[in-house]
Amino acid sequence: MKLEKGIEALMTGLPLEKTDQERLRRLMCPELPGMEDEIKPYPKTEGLPAFALIWRLEQGRLEAAIFPAKTAYRCVFELEKLKKTQRHTHNYIELAYVVSGRFRQRILDKDVVFSEGELCLVDKNSLHQDYLGEEAATVVFLGISPALFEKLEVSKAVGVKILTFLRSALLNQKNIYQYLHFKPMNKEDGKMAALMADLLGELASRRTGCVEICTGLMLRVFDYLSTDYELSVSKELRKTVNWMRFESVSDYMRAHYKEVTLGELSRVFHFQEDYFNRLIRNKTGLTYSAYLQSIRLEMARELLIADPRGIDEIIREAGYHNKGYFYRLFKEKYGMTPKKYREQYGK
Repeated sequence: MKLEKGIEALMTGLPLEKTDQERLRRLMCPELPGMEDEIKPYPKTEGLPAFALIWRLEQGRLEAAIFPAKTAYRCVFELEKLKKTQRHTHNYIELAYVVSGRFRQRILDKDVVFSEGELCLVDKNSLHQDYLGEEAATVVFLGISPALFEKLEVSKAVGVKILTFLRSALLNQKNIYQYLHFKPMNKEDGKMAALMADLLGELASRRTGCVEICTGLMLRVFDYLSTDYELSVSKELRKTVNWMRFESVSDYMRAHYKEVTLGELSRVFHFQEDYFNRLIRNKTGLTYSAYLQSIRLEMARELLIADPRGIDEIIREAGYHNKGYFYRLFKEKYGMTPKKYREQYGK
């Protein structure tokens, strides 16, 4: 109830404008005529960990608003005969929350219905469409900043399945798990709705400290998803990839990242060495060597943030013996040298 009243107040308080800002139009508008497989862009958010797009759908009508924006406003679209949006992806990961009603999407050529209180996490590669005006619904779409995922990993605020999905999505690899469907275990507790209400209020206000507050609220959203929601996965996906086995292998590699080998995995898990290459490639799109390298780079990044030791020592701790090779890999992945990364993100 708090969330619906908050959305009503936010929407009512905004001026009604035409979608004349192209960058925002591409996010808010349900259709761009003549375009195929549109890529929705991430807007400027002034360091915030997410932005929110609100849709209120009625038969033949869509009201939309976006927060934050340099000039916040709402738009109304008359849908007429338009039944669904064009196929599109995003250059960011999206978390959709159904505030009220039911919302239907076509994801990876399969129709999926989300009921009130349910959420969907969609990665960058996942082509999807939104059905419009079939019934009344209010939906909050959260576009998530890549910077938030670094904090998610450090905070341990997410469960293994979600974290594995996020890692795969951030690698920009096409893989089996391109969306996750979350259903609340207790539909009456209201915690997620309260979190969303607080988050929207902060995004709309942009008061002093809103970056830190919104980051904390997003961490709570993912923590709650990990503990109080059921993860709904199709039978086809379960048959294709054995999540538990991959997670076990991945966890072992992370615990022994400095010296782990395929021979060691074979002895521990009792499979032939080539099996692990197939398993990891099927899940992440990477070879065993590339996946191990990504783990080592992640560990180096975490050490640069939290460990006061010298960079040379951290390089050795991460399992690298060639300083020049490490510097090249690190800069390719994070866009800056280890020294600059520490200066920017270190504690």
